[in-house]
Amino acid sequence: MIFTIVLICVFIVLTVLDYDVTSKILARGGREMNPLISWFVRRGWLLQAKAAQALFGALFFFWLRTVLPVIGPVILALFLSGYLYVVIRNFHVLKEMD
Repeated sequence: MIFTIVLICVFIVLTVLDYDVTSKILARGGREMNPLISWFVRRGWLLQAKAAQALFGALFFFWLRTVLPVIGPVILALFLSGYLYVVIRNFHVLKEMD
């Protein structure tokens, strides 16, 4: 259970970082590449989308752990490694815009 809580905390930190970097990229004329998030951005709802992502992601992580107690945390860790890649890539995009 502790491992799942740590993974959820990492997910929330990544979501906050993703929001921050994405906001800065958009302010400099960049665009959102994720079609779902782009829909929210066009309506000015990036913050709300990221808050919903954090909430529903955390709930999903808890649910996955209860449904798949052994492999669930492994799936979560793999998902987070992909999300970490996205956040790092966004930092690189932001740096290239300077």
